[in-house]
Amino acid sequence: MLCAAGAALGFGTYFVLLHEAAAGDPYLATAYTRIWGGISALILAALWRARPAGRAHPVVALLPVGVGTLETLADGAFALAAAGGALGLSAILASLYPAVTVVLNASVLRERLPAVHLAGVVSALVGVACLAS
Repeated sequence: MLCAAGAALGFGTYFVLLHEAAAGDPYLATAYTRIWGGISALILAALWRARPAGRAHPVVALLPVGVGTLETLADGAFALAAAGGALGLSAILASLYPAVTVVLNASVLRERLPAVHLAGVVSALVGVACLAS
């Protein structure tokens, strides 16, 4: 529960700050979020120091690059929408981010989807359907 609250606080803060920064220059705001995100990830990786259990397949090693690229594109699109004033549809699509993460974990990593996560995904989809109509 505490992790979920922390994640919600982080996502909310991130998108509010990106919206405010994008008003001046959406491209620069996106670049800053990527730079600070990368620096934070490197700091966390240096502090964690856990060793992987074995060598991963080379394709699996490239997955974070693809995820980072897609996330950068999504952040840039959100920043452009925030700068242009079309934030309604962007906010609806951005709210699906956690649900997409859970579905990808279940499909790509073959993780079992507990009932509470399934309920969260369904709730997010119902909420998006209600906002879109």
